[in-house]
Amino acid sequence: MTVAVNRSLVNMTRLRYHEHQRGAMVKMRQQTVTPCPISGSRLNIRRSVVPAESAIHHPMSLPWSLPWSLLRALVIALALISLLMGCDDPPQPSVNLYRAVHSGDLDQIKRHLFWKTDINQPGPDGDYPLHVAVSQGRVVIARELLKQGARLDVRDRLGRTPLHVALANGKIQAAQLLLEQGAEDDLQTLLLDLANEQALDRDSIELLSARGVDLNAANPKGQTPLHLAVAAANLKLAKQLISAGAKVNLTDGSGKTALEIAAEQDEPTLVTLLEQYGAER
Repeated sequence: MTVAVNRSLVNMTRLRYHEHQRGAMVKMRQQTVTPCPISGSRLNIRRSVVPAESAIHHPMSLPWSLPWSLLRALVIALALISLLMGCDDPPQPSVNLYRAVHSGDLDQIKRHLFWKTDINQPGPDGDYPLHVAVSQGRVVIARELLKQGARLDVRDRLGRTPLHVALANGKIQAAQLLLEQGAEDDLQTLLLDLANEQALDRDSIELLSARGVDLNAANPKGQTPLHLAVAAANLKLAKQLISAGAKVNLTDGSGKTALEIAAEQDEPTLVTLLEQYGAER
């Protein structure tokens, strides 16, 4: 009789144990299921695990507790599983693509790319995301945009390609990336356009020269980059062009040399520079 009673008590105890254990598991799962962290960073993952882990440090909240080490491992495992199950897709972007590119927000940009925002549409100011990225020298962002199909031949409201914009802003690494990715700008025309805008510098001159561009080529008016620099009284650019191999005695469409242009504009410093490099009156 006593044995039968004891067996009955044991069976009831086991039943209660398993019922409470199931209840504890449900409670732990509820505590571990959290929204997917935006970036998957360690901080966000930690925040996801902490609510479930708190149950471990308050074992009295669970009526039937497993061994501490096993319970801790179980809770962390459940938290990680919930993260993995909830992180199939990143959240929708919360910032406009153009603003994200301007500010260099790579996380928001990747969200736009995942959710298939059209990256070949201009923004309100007529600039394309790729133009914005290269104008600021954001090579990582430019590379991401190119991977997703950003076009190299689109032109902004001023008619400039991404390569033109990169060089005009002195962003040589961005320009090199565009060339590596197949930018097909007419580099000779681009040199003259940049010279006309006074947007050339030593690095862009070297980059274009290394790709076979002729520094002494002229525009339809017969003006070389040196003529344009002197006409704009740009002493620094004139010196850089001469140092890179620009000829000082070529005449423009009206028959004037760079020295004659400098003299007419009463630019004695430019006159001296040109004479030092062999310019003749």
